[in-house]
Amino acid sequence: MSSLISINTSTDHSTLIASSVNYQPTFNTADKIVELYERLWEAEKEKIAYLEKLLQNK
Repeated sequence: MSSLISINTSTDHSTLIASSVNYQPTFNTADKIVELYERLWEAEKEKIAYLEKLLQNK
């Protein structure tokens, strides 16, 4: 006697899509972009100062 086993391989992404459509971050995205840019700018200034110091010590 053979038995058939049914395996459901389909995936339902409707909940994922619905939840991403209704996504509302708890932070202001423009503020976050400005904050990240300011951190990047500060790191670049520190890197330039370090490289200038290295060049002066040669």
